[in-house]
Amino acid sequence: MNSLSTMSQGADIRKALGRLFLLAVPLLTVVAVYVVRDPFKVLWSHDFGNYYDQAAPVELNRDYASLQIFLKNNPAQKYDSFILGSSRTFPLHVDTWRKLVPGIHPFHYPAASENLHGILLKLQYLNAHKIPLKHVIVELSVGLVRGPARTGYSHIVPYLLTGESWLEFQYRFLRAYFRASFFLKYTVFVLTGGHVNPGSQDALGGRPGRVRIDPVTNDYFFEAEERELAENEDAYYARRAHFFQPAGKGCAGQAIGPAEKQYLEEIRSIFRQNGTDYRIWLPPTFDQHCVNPDDLALLRDIFGPDKVFDFTGKWTDDMQNFYDPGHVRPFVGDKMFEEMYRAR
Repeated sequence: MNSLSTMSQGADIRKALGRLFLLAVPLLTVVAVYVVRDPFKVLWSHDFGNYYDQAAPVELNRDYASLQIFLKNNPAQKYDSFILGSSRTFPLHVDTWRKLVPGIHPFHYPAASENLHGILLKLQYLNAHKIPLKHVIVELSVGLVRGPARTGYSHIVPYLLTGESWLEFQYRFLRAYFRASFFLKYTVFVLTGGHVNPGSQDALGGRPGRVRIDPVTNDYFFEAEERELAENEDAYYARRAHFFQPAGKGCAGQAIGPAEKQYLEEIRSIFRQNGTDYRIWLPPTFDQHCVNPDDLALLRDIFGPDKVFDFTGKWTDDMQNFYDPGHVRPFVGDKMFEEMYRAR
């Protein structure tokens, strides 16, 4: 009797384990896809170059990819000059910078929805590793100084900057993989041979040829927009006219509080330690009213009135100066370079 009971219990356990395995198969498949394919390109080593094409349809974490490009190239390039900020720095191309400041070895070091703390972390990392900071351009838009919280995988700051462990960093990405059904959309994409269905466009919207990244300087080029502009500039803006709303009246609310002021003073301290020739600039956006005058006065007090350049509200008389309301075109970027270095 005991023997029969034991056999029955064993059969029940085997059935339970079998059911558990069947239930675990989908999860194991999803995790296997993550480990093998490494959709965010953070688990294994990758040779980042024109990384938006390489990772399409996933948009990678620009902060992490930029750091990997820097680490790969710096031994040969010996970078000593940096452009820091958000996507609003993209129209600043280092070829123009080289003409104005001959002999520099520049690197464009942006992050998606960059914030002031992220900029400070980058400067602290470069300073701690004895990277020369001969020339630095820092974007300080209102949204960058005090913007919304940076959430999602594209905003995770590299562990080499934060000091967290590699495992903690990887856990953040794995958690992001399972958030908002990303894992389901990506697994379907893989299992269907690379097909992105309409319901997955929000998570898997990257397309080859949409942008171009210079593999050495990390400059960003709006390739899709440039092709469309070259085909018919008037039609380009006609299709987007509803995006370009006139700026509101008055100035933005104050964005620099005690914490932001401390970050700014720490940035200035790093510049002083390195004898950095720096420029602080506030970028134009088509729909932006002027910066808060108290913020502007504080920036000029901290960094020097000759080092702070307020471009808010400039070039907004013509939407053809912009790709979209938040990003000027490179010829405007060249004008900003010239103003920042005219009296040099």
